[in-house]
Parts: sequence; C-alpha cells; structure tokens
Amino acid sequence: MNYDNEKDCTIFYLKFIQAMMCQTDLDDFLKEADELGIHYTSLPVLEMMRDLVKAYSNGYSLPKEIKDNIFSYLQRARYVQEEESLENHAKRFSLCNDIIRVLHDSMRSPEYPFYVSFIRRFYPNPIKSLIMQLRSITDPEEGKEIVRTFAATEYYILYSHSSLLADEEFMGVGANFLLNGAYLMCIENLLKQYPELGESPLFLERTSKILDYNDALMDEYQGKPNSDADCTLEPGDEEDMQDKNLWKEHNKVKKKVNQLKKDS
Repeated sequence: MNYDNEKDCTIFYLKFIQAMMCQTDLDDFLKEADELGIHYTSLPVLEMMRDLVKAYSNGYSLPKEIKDNIFSYLQRARYVQEEESLENHAKRFSLCNDIIRVLHDSMRSPEYPFYVSFIRRFYPNPIKSLIMQLRSITDPEEGKEIVRTFAATEYYILYSHSSLLADEEFMGVGANFLLNGAYLMCIENLLKQYPELGESPLFLERTSKILDYNDALMDEYQGKPNSDADCTLEPGDEEDMQDKNLWKEHNKVKKKVNQLKKDS
C-alpha cells in the first residue's frame, strides 16, 4: 500500500482506530504509536473518528470500555504540540466536541453489538460464525479478547507489510505472526476487503515470508530441518504444529497468495 495515497491512508487509519477502541491499555498502545510515527491526532483522523462514532451511535450506544478509550484519546487529540493555524485549532476543538456530544446523546440507547458484529466479519462460515458469536455472548470477556486480537493484528499487518517498515526491521514485528492463526485469518479477510492489497508486491512478499517461515518450522517439526532457515521451534510450539485448523488456514492463504503473485 502507498500511504501517500488518500484511499490507502484511510484504510490504514480505519484499522488503527478500530484497534485503538478495543485496547485494555490505551496509554501503552498510543505510546507505541508515537514511536512508530503514527499521526493519530491529525485532523483527518479526528474526522474519521467522528464519522465512525456517528455510524456506531446511530440508534445505539457504544460499549462503556470503548467510549472510555475514545474519551481518553480525545484528551490527547484536543491539544497537540505542533503549531497550528487558528482555523485548524478551532476545527480540532469542534471535532472533539462533536464526538463527545454524539457519545453523550447516545447514552440511553441500546448498546451496539460491537464485538459480535466484528466476530461475524471474520467468520464467513455461517456455522462457525454462529458458534463464535454465541461464545462471545456467553463469555463476553473471551469475545472481547478475540476482537482485540483481530483488530490489533489487522492494524499491525497494514503497518508492517508496507513501506512504513524497512525490510531489515520486518521480522522484528513479523516474528509475532509465525504460527499465528489470527494473522492468517486477518490476511484472508484483508485480501477480501481490499483486493488492491493483492496487487501490492511488498504486501505479498512479506506475507509469503511469514508463510515460508511456517513451512520451515513444520519441516523442522517433521525431522527435516532446513539448514538455510533462520528460525527454529520454541517450547510450546508443538500444539500449533498439531493444530489442523491453523494449517488448513495456512494452506488456504498460501494458495491465494501464490495465485496473486502469479497473476501480478
């Protein structure tokens, strides 16, 4: 993706905002975003936040923990260190106030099923989707954790599979994607949502790198280690190596990525 392009930039910050909404430790999340150079208090991002909050609050009220994160975010976004024109400063205050007003006005509305709707998007299979939705209802904390994982993984994928991260730094982030079922599901979902990702050589190359590392780990597990591979199994990996669902998803994503690379 080219984040100098408005559409690509919008996709990236949409995923950032969704991940931010779900955080249990917002301060750490935003501190890391500062270190990564994410301009999350810019006026365009505030406009996106306003539009999202309005959409989620149309006849509904967002869950309390999400509203709390939004209020905390606005405390940062209302005041910025950079010098701004008086016009932009006024616009910043107006956007923050608009978001706060929408959140307050929606307080008595039914709660928006944020977590269930998010889970539904990641499980296209109707039966699996229903099972996961029921699990999130009977065990809300488990449902919230699933959504936090998916939302954060999508954001980190869009950050790390782009020119925002240098090649030599990629595996510093990519190591977290190895033998990671959420990563594989997010890749599949992102390619469906945004077909243009399948036209990005860098996105496909870095996805392939993770898949190749997974294959190398499986070779090692089966007693056929590749001497050229610079990864190795760690204690606790055995469960992942025996996870049929993980490897089914791995093979599905690998087939899709190989086809996209062939067509490009």
